[in-house]
Amino acid sequence: MTLTKSDQKKLADIKDLMAKETKLKWLNGLAKTFDIFGYKAVAREIKAGRNVRGNAIYGINMAHDRFGPRYDLENKKFIPQTKSMREKEHRFVFLVNKALEGAGETRINTADIFTKLRIKDREFQERVKHR
Repeated sequence: MTLTKSDQKKLADIKDLMAKETKLKWLNGLAKTFDIFGYKAVAREIKAGRNVRGNAIYGINMAHDRFGPRYDLENKKFIPQTKSMREKEHRFVFLVNKALEGAGETRINTADIFTKLRIKDREFQERVKHR
């Protein structure tokens, strides 16, 4: 059975609508993820669809403050990033990439972002070493 032109147009409209709904679901999920972390501004921008990839990168950099190395003010000691925290960070970036792909955005280059985060960690360690 062949479809008429009007049937084909209706089918194409339904496909477009479903694609738009799927994209919105992925964006809402990504926004909810950053909202759970407490990054309300990033979540709001992603949910609105403004600069989704850039805001996701910004959110990952902010989340690195939770996953990355720390400085204990009471004991005046540097606490390096643990292996489990590094694994959690990698898993988080992987899931953000998956959500970006589902929303129709380009993926984040994981090697590049992890290289930048490690450089940031080393600079932080050098800065706090002299305290």
